[in-house]
Amino acid sequence: MEKNLYLEMFEKERSNWWFQGKRLVVHSLVKKFVGNYQSVLDIGCGTGATLQEFRAKGKDVYGTDVSEEAIRFSKKRGLENIYQFDFSQEELKEKKFDLILCLDVLEHIVDDRKVLKNIKNSMHAGSYFLMTVPSFQFLWGADDVVLGHQRRYTKREIESLLREADFELV
Repeated sequence: MEKNLYLEMFEKERSNWWFQGKRLVVHSLVKKFVGNYQSVLDIGCGTGATLQEFRAKGKDVYGTDVSEEAIRFSKKRGLENIYQFDFSQEELKEKKFDLILCLDVLEHIVDDRKVLKNIKNSMHAGSYFLMTVPSFQFLWGADDVVLGHQRRYTKREIESLLREADFELV
């Protein structure tokens, strides 16, 4: 993502309808499918608003992003366990999480298969993984270019990628 967009995201993420709606959907899906959990990892945490809400619910929160700018803004929100980390290069070995989020991130990554395998290898038995991606390549537009997207997905493509990485679909 272009560096200058992080400031805009940081300023709008708490009040903009798109970001608010996305977080509402995420929290409702977690409530419906995950149940009891304590620790959350947000891969590609951006400027940290989603993690801020999970922390407010008393969860142990961690975030990763490849962007130094994103890390800086997340820490500006008072988040502490925020690290520069690239799942396309390696998997986490030190800590496992009950819930891993990857919200509008996979479409930015050249080797999405490798990232999903590294995420799966970073999970413990009983962990949940929630991801969102933009849909349908025919909707490709200027925003996709500005945001640094590599592709958009169909449901069938995502299901295939997740099964290939050995995820159990719920």
